Amino acid sequence: MRTLKPEKYSSLREIISASKGLGALKYIADNLETLKMSSEVFQAVFNGFWDLYLLHSQVESLSAKKLLAWINKINLVVNSQNEAQVEDQE
Repeated sequence: MRTLKPEKYSSLREIISASKGLGALKYIADNLETLKMSSEVFQAVFNGFWDLYLLHSQVESLSAKKLLAWINKINLVVNSQNEAQVEDQE
């Protein structure tokens, strides 16, 4: 995605922002008041995700290299079913 020209990237961001996502994200966006969530918070998280996914930040001082370094520090771990069953039995 880093090869997009700035005007094309701006068009892509407009499309993404207008969609509000699908599934759970759309549900959250449609029910912000019920969930007692600020629309600004939702937009920050939603746009932040796309900044990371596309490796193209809205903040000029964050290069793709800096975003990749930050992404590599995140360690998501999913327990296997066997480990979850052992924890449940204890």
